[in-house]
Amino acid sequence: MPAEELQRALRSLETRYQQFVQHGAQARCFDDDDRAQLQRDYGACTQQYQLLLQAQEKGEQEESLRRSCISQLKDIRLQLESCESRTVHKLRLPLDKEPAAECKQRMAEQEVGAGCSARP
Repeated sequence: MPAEELQRALRSLETRYQQFVQHGAQARCFDDDDRAQLQRDYGACTQQYQLLLQAQEKGEQEESLRRSCISQLKDIRLQLESCESRTVHKLRLPLDKEPAAECKQRMAEQEVGAGCSARP
């Protein structure tokens, strides 16, 4: 249930309670104990309602955080796949005139992450 709808329901409960208090004060069928019990019940109901509303808001915040984390993980996965593709491509490149020096350079690039930068 949307938060606005929950707030409307709580306001409606408040309005109906106030109407009951006004009309109940004139009625003889309710004694002081009944009115006190009703007031306690109303207070407990509104308190529980507020707790539920807070829990819903917290749940919505957590859901938003989960979606953000999933999005970040997808971005990381894409970066890793791109890194893997570039690394495989570099491995398949033929070596130049000095294979030992070039292998050493490629290894150094891989160790410091130059081979997996965000550059294409």
